[in-house]
Amino acid sequence: LAVLVGGAIALPSAPASGRRLGLARGEGVGRRCIGYGKLVTTGERRDREGSPRCHPGFGLPPSSLERLRGGGGIAAGAWSPDKVFNAYFGGLALAVVGARGLARAGTSKSSSAKEGNGKDAGSDAEFKSLQTKFLAVFWLFKLADWLHGPYFYEVYASKMVNGVPMSQETIARMFLCGFASSMLFGTFAGSLVDQMGRKAGCLVFAVMYALSALSTRSSSLAMLVAGRVLGGTATSLLFSAPEAWFVGEHQAKGYGGSLLGGAFELAYFGDGIMAILAGKLAGLVARRKGGKGAWLCGPSSPFELSVLFLTMGAALIGLSWG
Repeated sequence: LAVLVGGAIALPSAPASGRRLGLARGEGVGRRCIGYGKLVTTGERRDREGSPRCHPGFGLPPSSLERLRGGGGIAAGAWSPDKVFNAYFGGLALAVVGARGLARAGTSKSSSAKEGNGKDAGSDAEFKSLQTKFLAVFWLFKLADWLHGPYFYEVYASKMVNGVPMSQETIARMFLCGFASSMLFGTFAGSLVDQMGRKAGCLVFAVMYALSALSTRSSSLAMLVAGRVLGGTATSLLFSAPEAWFVGEHQAKGYGGSLLGGAFELAYFGDGIMAILAGKLAGLVARRKGGKGAWLCGPSSPFELSVLFLTMGAALIGLSWG
């Protein structure tokens, strides 16, 4: 459904013929634009000192974009990445909303049969309060976690090691540090959280992840590696401590299992929304201009912004969690 709806919106004038898209009017064969690495047509002229003009988005002269074989009326704007992405995302969102509505309709029928069963009733005020406390912290922490994703590569690619930009091999090892520490610590994170307390485990996650985020402001390789190790270790706590606290409180109060499943369904539905919001916020702050040492600008700004949401989540835990 997402593909059909998105495709219909993004490509309203799709070619009628089934032929492969290409250039018409004898421009067919293309070659690479010297110095730019982009494809240009053989019909374009090139002087001795430079390459012919290339379209910045497609590597083709602008005039060629309007003459696609089988669909000469398609405008170049119809193929822009933003429009295609938004159209397909809109189709996917409609599909998800429809599926969600069908699932909720089925759930309401089954829950109506259980009406009057005390703690299984969805209108239980105490359960709603417990669920709200959990979801507020969970979504704030997940938003902070998602903010570390979009500019992960760029923030390390902007660092200088021994006077030269950090190589791809070094960046790959930075990735490995985070994943390896998460793998090693994850083997006993659950039991450690049970010993120290689920609430304390969540607070430790917030502190460790904030330190990991702030390490991206450093130019020291040792500090950057330490930040990745902290981030990977903290991730193991993120995927164990908050949910363990909620399950423990849920069982202690004797609520039914159907309510627990609905709460986690809502939690991870909101997690997807947090991922989208994080991408938008990350791009917004990363585009900001600022001088050397300025905050909330450049590729490290999404990491810095995540500290705000981690602080908010930790404050809610201290104020509302038992």
